[in-house]
Amino acid sequence: MEQLSITNHAMERYAKRIANRETTIDVNTYVQLNKDKITEDINTMIKFGNRIYTGRVGQREERPVNVYLSGTWVILTDILDKTVITVYKVNLGLDEEFNKTFINGILKRMEEHKAELAEAQKQTEEEKKSYQSIIAGNNAQINEYKAAINELEKLNTDYQETIGDIGARHKAAELAVKRDVENLIMRMEF
Repeated sequence: MEQLSITNHAMERYAKRIANRETTIDVNTYVQLNKDKITEDINTMIKFGNRIYTGRVGQREERPVNVYLSGTWVILTDILDKTVITVYKVNLGLDEEFNKTFINGILKRMEEHKAELAEAQKQTEEEKKSYQSIIAGNNAQINEYKAAINELEKLNTDYQETIGDIGARHKAAELAVKRDVENLIMRMEF
């Protein structure tokens, strides 16, 4: 796994939360003197930790993150920038055993929810495929109807031409009769 770069914020959190530096001056001094150690330690935590989530969360909704768990430590990394955003310890104010029990309970519930998510995704995909199949069938039927409509429109055009031809024959016959009448009555003057 490639080494991630560590944001200044994450280095400061490391200094406060892991190296137990309290004042701003102590935090900044520790970070300046120990950048390589902090980078190595956090990357080691990630390497030997477990990625428990990848996605968008909380205030990071616009950018996806990886969430790693190393013991009772949580490390958030930005997937796109490949940087560590922050580091913090799950500390509920009691003892370490309680923190671990809490984390295990959350992880167990998360696994159940992940299984539900996987099942929901499977069902969703099956439903999508079913509807896509219906849509494909409808499109095929639409194309058949369009072909039938085109054929009917062509027939109508042909019939219109035939009607025009019939009209021309009628006009020709009518003209012939009119000429006959004119020949008959024009011979006499009124």
